[in-house]
Amino acid sequence: DEADAAAKLLATEVCSTCHGPGGRSTFPAIPNLAAQPWPYLSAKMKTFRHRAGTQSAGHVDVLGLMLIDDATDIALARYFANQPPAAPVTGDAALVAAGGKIYAQGDAAKGIAPCAACHGPDAAGFWIFPRLAGQHAEYVSRQLRLIQSRLRGSRLMHGVIQNMNADEMKAVAAFVQSK
Repeated sequence: DEADAAAKLLATEVCSTCHGPGGRSTFPAIPNLAAQPWPYLSAKMKTFRHRAGTQSAGHVDVLGLMLIDDATDIALARYFANQPPAAPVTGDAALVAAGGKIYAQGDAAKGIAPCAACHGPDAAGFWIFPRLAGQHAEYVSRQLRLIQSRLRGSRLMHGVIQNMNADEMKAVAAFVQSK
């Protein structure tokens, strides 16, 4: 249909410039879109679309997401959701293990809930909870810092990570990148 054709064209000719072929980014600061749950991607795109023009920088202004209609938004989200995920990247085994413990168990003494409670035991995400598996550690770390400092709005996530320190964030980011 028309929305699917428009979405495929956008994904392959525009989005791929930064997010890589099939939504698998080669830039550590730019997220992978491949295999993300489509409701999450669609909700994020709608947020970007509604904020278009209020931000002085960012891909919303460059790509003109505000011109995309709802049908194309959903088709684009489904396109990326159906792409194969990014390959895992392993690193420092001790760091990955430490992050895995926080991801799976949280830290009750610090009031940190397990990441797996929302993002799933395999970090694949579901519904409105994003896939973290295979996501770039640099991107994840930055997003956690932005959320913690309230520079990125996410009340639920802020409450979950408000007591995490930089080393714990780095460990969780290394863990999810390795999945």
